[in-house]
Amino acid sequence: MKLLSLQTKEKENDFLKNRIESLELSKKLTNILLDNNIRTIGGLIKRDDRKLKKELGISENEVNIIEKKIDELMLEAVVASEKSIPDNFDQDTESEVEEKTSIIIDAGGEDDIIEFFSKSLGATKDEVESSSRRQDLVKVRDLIIYLLREYGEMSYPAIGRLLGGRDHTTVIHSYKKVAENVRKSKNLEKDLVNLISKAKELKERKSNIEKILIPEIFDEIRKRKSKKEIELREIPERNIKILDLYREGLTLENIGRVFKITRERVRQVAEATIKQIAINEAISKEIEVDTSIVFDEEKKRRKIAKGFELKPPKIEKIKEQRWSRYYLSCKSCGTTTIPHVRHGLCEKCVGQFVGNTREQIISSHNNKCDSCGVFRHEAITAYGRDFYIMKDQRVFCKKCFLSRTGRKLGGYKNYIWSRFHEKCQSCGTTSTPHFKKGLCINCASHITNEEREKIINQHGNKCDNCFLSRNEARKNFGRDLSITKLGEVLCRKCFLSYAMIKMRSVKLKQP
Repeated sequence: MKLLSLQTKEKENDFLKNRIESLELSKKLTNILLDNNIRTIGGLIKRDDRKLKKELGISENEVNIIEKKIDELMLEAVVASEKSIPDNFDQDTESEVEEKTSIIIDAGGEDDIIEFFSKSLGATKDEVESSSRRQDLVKVRDLIIYLLREYGEMSYPAIGRLLGGRDHTTVIHSYKKVAENVRKSKNLEKDLVNLISKAKELKERKSNIEKILIPEIFDEIRKRKSKKEIELREIPERNIKILDLYREGLTLENIGRVFKITRERVRQVAEATIKQIAINEAISKEIEVDTSIVFDEEKKRRKIAKGFELKPPKIEKIKEQRWSRYYLSCKSCGTTTIPHVRHGLCEKCVGQFVGNTREQIISSHNNKCDSCGVFRHEAITAYGRDFYIMKDQRVFCKKCFLSRTGRKLGGYKNYIWSRFHEKCQSCGTTSTPHFKKGLCINCASHITNEEREKIINQHGNKCDNCFLSRNEARKNFGRDLSITKLGEVLCRKCFLSYAMIKMRSVKLKQP
């Protein structure tokens, strides 16, 4: 967990001594830290993120919250200091930082606010910052704390530093005391309109420092550093000798023995010297030089000096973009956009659609069967099978598909209507599907299970002749009720009698 350092070690130590309650974490998180003897910000920063997660069982999100709270508190500590310049700033830019931060202080810094509040409430700044416990001064001090906390959104430690270095627990007590009075008497805030607006200005200035001023200062430092990197500099003679040996192909270890430095230091000196030579040449000739290209050339020279033969770069052959492994395009339609299926034919020519193509076709048909209009999810539930897609991209459910193809339509050999019959033996149709024995569905008097149940229910679930119930018929004859061509419902016994009478009448009609 990194910490932005203050200008002096004393100020940094004071910040690290703040108790973790000043971070205003959740009650659960604060209790976890206190139970593990972490009572100050300094003790919390000593633990890295890995230890916090492993030893205390704190999540990644909670660690991020802790870091954010510390950053906010540190920023307020920087703002509260008149010379709030981090140690990691360059000395050359220190005066510029002081100049920019002084603009904010002169425009109404924290000291001005304390003086403004003190005068407005009938006291002086020295009296407010003193340790006096006079009743009128305590009230003024408590009210200033409330305004800075409630409307300026400053932390308790930052407010304590502004008021003469008071402890943050004292500040918390004063804030809660005034907040309770404000809650009971709402007219108190109406009498402090000017002071409230002044406290809100402090919040805006702090936001300005965080979002605008500090990023600008760091940008200037980066620009200054980048300018220093491209300055014309004289290269030491020792570095040139190291580079000469480096270019001759000597190993880093041998060069290091000569100059009594490590191999890594040899590499660093050689690369820095190469870079500075390129910069000097670019400045003197007023040209732009890409240091990465210079490094690559130096590496090639070093390999040649070592005796390596530089192989020419491999030229990858551009592979021919084929439609499939053996075919440039579909044998039937010549397409190269529709995916290949088999034997040089595409999905459209084979009539087999898969993947996204299949989904697009079904979606274009509104996810419904083109024949009966049943929806896709209903078809899957009823028949246990997804939609079929025909060659002409018609979409059918399983029931409609079987009624047009497969066993019931049965195109075979040279016959058109069924396997052994050119047309229906009874009515001569070729449009109505074949059922059995050369008869279509209508002539074979075929009824579905649903139609059968409907007819039996209409007849009261009993025999029309002897009025025997359906359950008793199954129990006595081991067979369900039968339905005749005339639509009569008969039990097994009555049906056999009906069949014998019909057979006798047929024999009598024969010559």
